[in-house]
Amino acid sequence: QAFKEADANDSGGIDMGELQVLLIKLGFTITQDAIEEMITIAKTRGHWHELEDGSLDYDAFVHFMQVLNEKDGFTATELDELRFVFDKFDADGSGDIDCMEFSDIMHYCGYRTAIEEVMMLWGRIDYDNSGTLDYREFIRFMRLHHEGEVRLIKDTFDNYKDDAGFLDQDAAREALMDLASSSRGIAGKSS
Repeated sequence: QAFKEADANDSGGIDMGELQVLLIKLGFTITQDAIEEMITIAKTRGHWHELEDGSLDYDAFVHFMQVLNEKDGFTATELDELRFVFDKFDADGSGDIDCMEFSDIMHYCGYRTAIEEVMMLWGRIDYDNSGTLDYREFIRFMRLHHEGEVRLIKDTFDNYKDDAGFLDQDAAREALMDLASSSRGIAGKSS
């Protein structure tokens, strides 16, 4: 079903533009480099067929979506960085982080968080209700967190742009100050 919806021009394949539109609909804001990296990985799996125009056929699309699900839209470098941070704060080496370790991660990454905020988020990201986050849950949270930050930046830009869709110097300064003073808790970086 997703393939048919994404193939807007009924060509039998999904080109890069259609893929990007689909990713946005699915809630992913992903760099071109990340998309290309995922396509490269997907090409190593099973049957892969690119159409003459470079678009993905159904099988290629399925492999791409599997890679997207596994990587949650992050590049290998980003996943390595996230693994490093996760392991650094997994104090007991259990492969899971508890609420306090998660709070420490957020502070380490520069986000101001109160324990109450962490507890509130905990129920949304502890998918298996284990009381801890495994690495996969942590990665999923980081994707959700990234998308929240992108939304905040886009909304702020939209609030300050002129009729032509640009920010002049004063509007840019105000928008940046607005972002810096954001009190969205985890979405608000500490200075």
